[in-house]
Amino acid sequence: AGAVTLLLQSSLPLCCFPPRGSSGPVSTRLELCGGTDVSFAPPVDYARHVLLPVLHTLFGVQAKIDVKRRGFYPRGGGANGWSCA
Repeated sequence: AGAVTLLLQSSLPLCCFPPRGSSGPVSTRLELCGGTDVSFAPPVDYARHVLLPVLHTLFGVQAKIDVKRRGFYPRGGGANGWSCA
């Protein structure tokens, strides 16, 4: 199973900061499926309770993770909704 938190971390810069020349904030919603608690990757609770609050404090990023279903290695099967405004 692929770690959804690694997908989240790679998509954060693209989703949270508006493109140059845009007139306002861009709202993004992603549905990420895979492992929520996978070896050698941060668990989804770390992203929700540590990473996103730090990004909000430092950069004003308004992001939220909704854990719909947990997934573990090797089967995966986790489902998460992620939104950023």
